[in-house]
Amino acid sequence: MVARTVLFISPQFPHHMKLFVSALRKEGCTVLGIADTPYDEIADELKDDSNGLNEYFVVNSLEDYEEVYRAVACLISKHGRIHCVQSHNEHWLFLEAQIREDFNVKGGYYPSEITEFCKKSGMKKIFYSLGLTPARGEVFHSYDEVMNFVHGEKGVGYPIIAKPDHGVGCSNTYKFYSDEDVQNFFNDSYGSCKTEFIFEEFIKGSMATFDGLTDKNGDVIFYGSFQYQTGIMEIMSSKKKHSYSYVKRDVEPDLLDQGLKIVKAFKVLGHFFHLEFFRTEKGWMINEANLRLPGVNAIHMYNFGYNIDLFQLWADVVAENRESIDGFSSWFKENPHSKYFTCYASRCFQNHYVNTHDQIMELCQPFDERSEFSCDDNDKSGVEMMLHMQMPATFRGVQGDYSYYFRTLQEKDLWRMISFIHNTVECEC
Repeated sequence: MVARTVLFISPQFPHHMKLFVSALRKEGCTVLGIADTPYDEIADELKDDSNGLNEYFVVNSLEDYEEVYRAVACLISKHGRIHCVQSHNEHWLFLEAQIREDFNVKGGYYPSEITEFCKKSGMKKIFYSLGLTPARGEVFHSYDEVMNFVHGEKGVGYPIIAKPDHGVGCSNTYKFYSDEDVQNFFNDSYGSCKTEFIFEEFIKGSMATFDGLTDKNGDVIFYGSFQYQTGIMEIMSSKKKHSYSYVKRDVEPDLLDQGLKIVKAFKVLGHFFHLEFFRTEKGWMINEANLRLPGVNAIHMYNFGYNIDLFQLWADVVAENRESIDGFSSWFKENPHSKYFTCYASRCFQNHYVNTHDQIMELCQPFDERSEFSCDDNDKSGVEMMLHMQMPATFRGVQGDYSYYFRTLQEKDLWRMISFIHNTVECEC
């Protein structure tokens, strides 16, 4: 294990980043935070002398690189060389890369490497080079180009999707059903977005992920997959806006094969990855490769499903704790399956639900880390409630207002609990 200094960008957001910080401190790392949130507003855990940040530097804006550069230089003058720069946030990937280049920090991507990786059009080139077939799509700048894409000799037809070539989530994503929709987009929205858009054929099918973590040699030391209820666009356009996703107990061989090829091609070293796939009639189709940890829910889901601690495993990778990493890798090779069906299900405050929060909690067995969870077909303990909380305002539009994390040993209990949480009173809401 090596004593290392880690620069953590925006360690206060999302809220679970504090768990990465405490895990790093357990490994003996010096953890320096830099963000634009005042010190008084960050979580108390980040201020803890033993498990929190060693120092927190406040800037006016993380978007102002000159100010960030001076802040990093100041931290280095006080604490010495930085060995790792991380945010676990796709929005700051370019900032991370620029800091690494300017301050000669090894490990992780540099600006020249990350430019194509973060563009959806660049991803497609890599997918094709691997013999994979993502959704057909290109960056277009005019109505006529899109019309040829839709109606040309090899036209894809409607509906089609338009989204920023470089962007996170479903922000500024559009679904078009007609020529008129496309024309209105170019007349009303295209110019104001100030970004290039990639236009893609619409793929009908369910969506699942291939997620995981690599060591610094690029070897995948953990992987898993979870199934979405539906796409983000569908959730945001739904009246109810609640959703669920769940960890699959096994990763299908074809999904695993494609996922491992993509991770190797993207040269993921000592980093989380989050790949999105469509399940179509012809098999799995890659959608996007995200060079970050899965969403705010997924790490908890994997931890609960596999009985592991991915926060600590990542810290082991950063600290080069080979004994711990090798021990986990050996265990995972023997146990590559999730022990539980683990689910995230959300509620939206605007909805009127049949069952109250108290009724949900009464139906579940409370989590007890001291004892092994088991279930009996004849009692209510088939569901174990791991965590429940109100979601941060930033995520509520996509993930709902209140979230429940639970696990079951039997699939029937998974669906029973999702239904119990989401069952609504029919009304105009």
